Amino acid sequence: MGVRSDGAIPSPVRDPLPLPMNPTQHGWKPMESSSAGARCRNCGTHVTQQFARVFGDNGDVVHGCPACTTYREMQSGGHLPR
Repeated sequence: MGVRSDGAIPSPVRDPLPLPMNPTQHGWKPMESSSAGARCRNCGTHVTQQFARVFGDNGDVVHGCPACTTYREMQSGGHLPR
């Protein structure tokens, strides 16, 4: 940055901040589920969409939940079918 010919120091141009993502804009509600809802394939327990996204397989299918699987197995992927 330098001094302009008129002696003024130019102000830096800032990029506008990105708008926050609105979850309802895309229909995703992490703590809600539809009437059918996501269920654990192992024991049938209801799980949230967010749980299915985090601990499910690539299709958000849950193969183990806290009711039937340890958190260690879920974190390591040990609950997923091979």
